[in-house]
Amino acid sequence: MELLDRLLNKGGKCARRLPWRPHKRRLPNASACFPGAGKRCLIRIPNHIGTNIVTVLTAYVFHLHCPVQVFMTRFLPLFLFFLLPSAAYAQINAFGFSSEVAGSSIFVGHPVPDDDEPGLVYVYQLSGDGEAWEVAAELMASDTKPGDAFGYSIASDGDYLAIGAPSLDSLGGAVYLFARNPETGDWQEVAKTTGTAEAPVGGAVAIAGSTLATSGMVGVNPIKSVAVYMQTEEGLEHTATLAPEGVSDGLLFGTSIAIAGNGTVFVGAPGANEGAGAVYHFVNHGGNWHGEEILSGDHEGINAARLGTLVKSVGDDFVLAAGPGLVPNVKLTVPPPPGKLVWARTGGDGPEILQVLDGESGGQFDFFAIGFDHNDTQLLVGTPIVNGQAGGALAYELDPETMMWTKTGEIAGGDGDRISGLVISMSGQTAAISAPASGMGQGTVRVANLDSETGEWTTSEPLKPGYEPPPLVSSGAVDCTEGIAGQFGCNNVDLLSFMTVEDLMGTASDSETNDVWGWVDAETDREYALVGRNDGMAIVDVSDPANPVLKGNLPLTEGAKPSGWRDVKVYADHAFIVADNAGQHGVQVFDLRHLRENTEEPVTFTEDALYDGIA
Repeated sequence: MELLDRLLNKGGKCARRLPWRPHKRRLPNASACFPGAGKRCLIRIPNHIGTNIVTVLTAYVFHLHCPVQVFMTRFLPLFLFFLLPSAAYAQINAFGFSSEVAGSSIFVGHPVPDDDEPGLVYVYQLSGDGEAWEVAAELMASDTKPGDAFGYSIASDGDYLAIGAPSLDSLGGAVYLFARNPETGDWQEVAKTTGTAEAPVGGAVAIAGSTLATSGMVGVNPIKSVAVYMQTEEGLEHTATLAPEGVSDGLLFGTSIAIAGNGTVFVGAPGANEGAGAVYHFVNHGGNWHGEEILSGDHEGINAARLGTLVKSVGDDFVLAAGPGLVPNVKLTVPPPPGKLVWARTGGDGPEILQVLDGESGGQFDFFAIGFDHNDTQLLVGTPIVNGQAGGALAYELDPETMMWTKTGEIAGGDGDRISGLVISMSGQTAAISAPASGMGQGTVRVANLDSETGEWTTSEPLKPGYEPPPLVSSGAVDCTEGIAGQFGCNNVDLLSFMTVEDLMGTASDSETNDVWGWVDAETDREYALVGRNDGMAIVDVSDPANPVLKGNLPLTEGAKPSGWRDVKVYADHAFIVADNAGQHGVQVFDLRHLRENTEEPVTFTEDALYDGIA
């Protein structure tokens, strides 16, 4: 509830709770609903000790003059990753929230495998036949603990790997340095540094040679400095703190960091210049660091929002800086402008803007470049909300004569991917592209390879985590005993039955449920559950709740796309099904009285009417 209140600007004019006036009509299952454009219901669930548990479901009413609310609702899967990190992480698995391609290995961060588990980083290597990427090792902190978010950020240089653990409990975080054993190839922790609430670390991390730079995680602690360390025989020695004069929390200084080949440091400050953002460049003069703002999002040649959300250095004197329009864990007040990626030279007489890339979205918000990476001559830039939020990336190649990037193709998100391109890492002709919202937040990562002859990118099947939870299975009634009812945790609530997505006629690998409503046939007194899926709606007879019977399936509107945002409601014995971001879906209308027909096998139903006046 706290997350929804934050998302929907509780107390503002754009969202309001429905009034507490019980509806005079009560639902047959002893629920009380409240009138209005939406509903808030009290649902009484009898348990085995004779008392009632009351669950409150809150609906919000949106006003059309508040575009940010409509925008945030439409792209809620993305916002689960960018607002209230601790609350979001409690709901998502976050596999692939960071990655790093280095040599023959791919490192994938899994900062919150579960709410009571510490983070870890998977090390992938090609199988012996070279056909698939397999988990070769799992890296964890030596003092691992739940909530450490170990693996939130990863950076590598040669035989060294820096892994950030910003700590979701606001303790200041830590950075762990791993070294590869040249004989065995194993990675071993060799050093650690910790931050404080005032100077946190582990949110952003960069490493080059013996220099390591890090800052905190936006939204956990205020960040306004970057700590620089030097690797020594004793470990990591703090040598400098980088911060511009007059720095404040609002600058978000340190959101991203990059170390150039010559040892200079680029730092992103997407909150600078009233949200237009900025990039700072720091140079070490004999142990004294001097920095200045070199790029501003409000420059007439850039016109970006939140510039500096991500920065990457190229060689000694070039930098790529993203202004995707939003910053992780920072609340939006208006829909963001389209994303920009700035390509600039920093040497010579001063910074020079060479090129500004965009996502070709026609001026619409697109979060272009929220994730990107390069290999000096090849560039992949994330486009996470294209293709119905499956996402993907645009590919570019650098012309060495003009020093300009030219678009060469694109990579589309694969089947089941959600917001692919949110995180991208790249080395040589191999890239890892993350879609952390896939599978209801379980996350997927695909490996992309560039064919040097054709210039085309091909992608693999999703990488498999080192641990996959056992699949859920159907079950009947199970009493709650010592906090467990079958496959689920419980507290004074017995399980009457459970049906899997497959039982509900979900056939695709990415089939998932997304809504549920009910209908009681006034003529027969039979009770039905209308279970929404991203690709259809299952109808289940739950008159005997311990023995539910699948009546059939109403498929997705012909020509529409699967969507996690499909909803069903009932009025006058008819079900009304709508969807957002599903193409030409319209409103499906289904006469529920068809369920009175006796059928032994589940039926594939057809809507009785389709209103196509809306998408």
